[in-house]
Order: sequence, then structure tokens, then C-alpha cells
Amino acid sequence: MEENLNKMIENYEDSKISGHELSGPPDNPKGPETVEPSSDETPDPETTRDSGYEVQNGNLYKVVDSKQTQVANFFMEIVAQHIRMDEGVIVRRDFQVKLQLKGKAVTAMVPSEDFCCHRLVNCIVEHAGSDAIIYGTHNDLRIAAQEMSAAPVKTITTSMGFDEQGSYLAPGMRISNDGIDQSPEIDVDLSEGNFSRHLGFLSPDDDAMKHLVHHLHADFLQLKRRSVTYTLIGHIVLAALSSQIGRIGKQKPVMHLQGPSGGGKTFLGNLASSFYGAFDDRPLPWTSTANAIESEGFMFRDALMFIDDFKTAIVDSNKIIRIIQNSANSQGRARLSSGAGYRLTPMRGVRGLILSTGEDFISDVESVVGRTLLINVEPDQNQEAGAICWRRRGEYRMLIPGLLQWLLSQDDWFGDFEDRVAETIEGLRESVSDLSNGTRVTSNWALNAFGFELFVRFSRHLGITDDQRSQDLLNEYQEIMADHITAHADRLMLQDPVEVFFQVLSQKIAIGAVQVKDLSDQNSGRLIGKIRDNGNIACLFPDPTLEVIYKHFRSVGKRLPFTKENLRDALDRENLIIRSGPGRVTHQIRMNGSRLQAWQFDANQFKSRCGLLDS
Repeated sequence: MEENLNKMIENYEDSKISGHELSGPPDNPKGPETVEPSSDETPDPETTRDSGYEVQNGNLYKVVDSKQTQVANFFMEIVAQHIRMDEGVIVRRDFQVKLQLKGKAVTAMVPSEDFCCHRLVNCIVEHAGSDAIIYGTHNDLRIAAQEMSAAPVKTITTSMGFDEQGSYLAPGMRISNDGIDQSPEIDVDLSEGNFSRHLGFLSPDDDAMKHLVHHLHADFLQLKRRSVTYTLIGHIVLAALSSQIGRIGKQKPVMHLQGPSGGGKTFLGNLASSFYGAFDDRPLPWTSTANAIESEGFMFRDALMFIDDFKTAIVDSNKIIRIIQNSANSQGRARLSSGAGYRLTPMRGVRGLILSTGEDFISDVESVVGRTLLINVEPDQNQEAGAICWRRRGEYRMLIPGLLQWLLSQDDWFGDFEDRVAETIEGLRESVSDLSNGTRVTSNWALNAFGFELFVRFSRHLGITDDQRSQDLLNEYQEIMADHITAHADRLMLQDPVEVFFQVLSQKIAIGAVQVKDLSDQNSGRLIGKIRDNGNIACLFPDPTLEVIYKHFRSVGKRLPFTKENLRDALDRENLIIRSGPGRVTHQIRMNGSRLQAWQFDANQFKSRCGLLDS
């Protein structure tokens, strides 16, 4: 018995329970009981078998060759199986078990991996306490429970949003082309996260929906300049289609609202998040760890995730780069699971669209800038409209279900989505032809434009706007989008690593602070490269060169606006660096008996960029 007790307390783990009634006498405290039928008694055919398990007086027995050996002073049934799925894949199976002991019933949810191993004993002891005595093995308990049960199966998903059938699942709601079902067969469980548990919609009512959309036009779109509110409503609507963006070969955009403190950025973010749930106006802060943000964001599939208050002084730039890149690529980071050995758990990243706010933003990492719609929020506020919006924000959770049901009822809405985004990208292509990441920029805006267009078309469907007003709104958005793209291009040109690099380098060469051997008659300054191959190739040593540029920015109180890798990739994209082979940018050259890493350029092109060729 002591040995069994040691096994019961070994590897103690957590589980959850609730309780209900039953009847049964107390256990046999003296140990396992082996019972042989008396020759004067006739065995009960309903309780005695050649082999198997049976319950007598609330105790579980194992029967082998008509001999009964006590397994436990209780018995257990499986009352339900819960299959947990995510994006159509089974990720876990739980058994809801009912344990009957001493006239009482205890229920517990046991993961299948615990049910099938020795941790089942730990779970029983935790829930039932020391009164539960196990004389047999966990295999006896498991097999007996399976033999005595016919448990119904309940499917639960942690995957909000579009399913394999093209319907949209949310807590207590299934939206399809047939309508909105508020008693779906599959439950959506988002309780794993601290913020995701607040996701959920309101069932739309026709009259209430019309009043809501009229309010959004009259008040929400008037909160700030329309260059802010039009793009914001586009992002809000597009968030519901996050999982569909990858299906058309595009990456998900991030929206960042940037402006001075007190300008209403967090106010806008809280209103925007109210379209997807009731979050008590407490957003997730950027100061949270990357793992915390991505774990929460994993549950925000096909939804808007608001992350507030980015400050470069206190938020690690590597964290935001990781989160935005993983979100845009619809992927996360693999992690090792605990308990069941070393196996990879599902990749976790933000599966919806990120809405971010802050007084500043990362402006020197092209991979982030190219994935972000940067919206400047002016400090002026429409306080009257703001008060109305704040009062009515509880109604906002009605919009997305109504809009989605209207969208899904249309024939080939997905093909229309793909075609309209492609057409918008083609129309914007010329305006970004000079940008190294122009394709991403046009994709971001084409997707946002589709979100805004859906809002306008849904408004027309409800009769809130007529054809002329709808067209006026779309035309106004086109102007806003063109202005944003122009401003974005200007920012990128100012921050282009190649332009900055050659601008600083030419200054340093001109004042004699650095020298490239044999580039000119100059022979002063720090050596950062040399000319070779009869004057045709300019070799630049990247490490000393970047040190010089870093010191330049530090001397004027600024941060170096790119890394060595950013610069190398930008030079390579513009075909300025001569490759040493497929996929290889860096060459090895000899100088003064040493092998040095170098970037190689066409000498005349290099001189031209540094302003050293005669005009």
C-alpha cells in the first residue's frame, strides 16, 4: 500500500474539477480484496464475467477466470470527450471523467496524454483526495473506464475566424452564407489568453445595424482627419479577413497610429478594438514580452489586436521586428513543450491584424517600414463626436457579423477580393516604381482599400448611403491613399540606407577623414578600402566603414539608421555590389599579408556615387 501511495503522489500535476451526487458505501481500508464465489452461491451473470471489470458496492474489481481482485475503492466513467481543434487540426483530446467515491461524485477534465499514463493516478488523488485508494494500476483504471463508458463527443476549436467550409466562427456564433447561427455545433474557446477571452460579437439586428452604421458615418469617421479615420475603418474591416490574405498570396499589413501624447491615439485604438470584443478599454501594452504578445495574438485569428504605447526608448526594437515580421508572414516561433518530452508545439504568432499606437516608431528597419501603414494622428480632437462614440462603443461588436454575413452571401466573394486587390496594386505600381519595397507598399494599401470599400458597399446595402455618396467616399479614399503613398515614398527616400551611406561616405572622403587606397591622390584618413584590377574594382571593407559612419551619427546625437546587414541588402538590391557567387555578396581579398572581407563595386559607379567623377 505504501508503494501505491508513493506512485500516487509521484509527478503531481494540475487539473480542474466540479462535482455532483451519487451513492455507494465506503471502501475496504484493509487492502485489495480477492473474492472467490462460494460453491453454494450462483454467480450473477450481470456482474460476473470470465474476464473484465465490474463494480460492486461502489468498488471496482478486475475479474480474471471468475476471480475478483479489487482495483480501487471507487469507480470512474468517461462522461464526455472534448476534441480541441485549431484550423481543422486536432491539437488535444480531453476526457471529462466522473469518479464515484463514498457516496459522492467528482468530475475532472483529464488530457488524453494524462489519461493514458501514470499521471492519471496523480489526477485522481488531486481531485478526490486521500480517500481514493488504488490497488491496481493506471491501466486497470483506464481500461475499466473505457469499457463502462459510451461518452458523447464535443468538438471545441481555439481557431476563431474562417473554417474549412468558408464559414466564420466566433464564440457562440457561426456566420455563413445561410445566416448567423447562435447555437453552433462547434464551440470557440478563447479562454487561454488574458485578452482573447474578451473576443466576441453581438448578434446584429436590422434596425440597430442601420442606426449603428449611420452613427459610424456621422461620428466615427469625423473623429479625426479622414486620412486617419478612413484608413482605420478599412483596417478594422480587413482584420476579419486576415486568414484569407495569405490565400491570395499577400502579407498582412500592420497599422501604426503615430502622434504626440494626448492626441487621442489610445482612444482610437480602444474604439477600434471594440468592434471585436469588450476589452474594458485596457489594451495590451508594447512593454509586454514578445512571447506574451505572440501567445495572445495567436488567439486573435481573423480579428483586430490592439497593442498600445510604443516608445523606442523603452521597447526593444528587436521585439517589434520579430512580432511584425512573424505576423506579416503568418507564422510564429516553434517552442518545446513540457511534460510530454521534447516535442515542438504549434507555431505561435499574431494571426489577426495588429493595430499599434505610439509617439514614435521604428523608422530605420526596412522590413518593418515596408509592412506598416504609418498613420500620423494630429492632436486636434472632435470632442463632441468622441463623446458619442465612447458612449456607443458597446454596439460596435454588431458590425462585423452583419457585414460578414452580407459578404458571404455573395457569389464568389473571395474571387472578387483577389481581383480587386490585384487591380488596385496594378493601378499603384507606377507610383512606387522607384521604391525597393514598392510591391509591399502597394499590397498594404490595396488590402486596406478593399476593407474600406467593403464598409462603403455594406453601407449602400443598408441604404445609409446612395450610389453617388458611395462613389464620393471611394474617390475621396483614393486621394487619401495616393497622399499616404507619396508621403511613405518620401520617408523611405530620406531613410534609404544607400543614399545615407554614400552621402556620409562622400563627406568623409572629401574632408580626408577616410581613404580608399588608389581611389585618388589622397592618402590621409582611416583606410576603409582599396582599388584593384587596374582601377576597375573598388573594394570596401564593411566593418571599418560602418564604424566611421556610426561615429558620424553619434557625433550629431543620432542613431545609426540601419545595420550592416540592412545596408548590404540594400546595396545588393540596387545591383551596386558585385557578387562573388550565387547568394554570396562578400569577397575575400589579400592586403598586407592578411585576408580581409570586402564588398566590391564597379569603380566608376562608386566614384560617381561619392561625387568624385569629373562632370
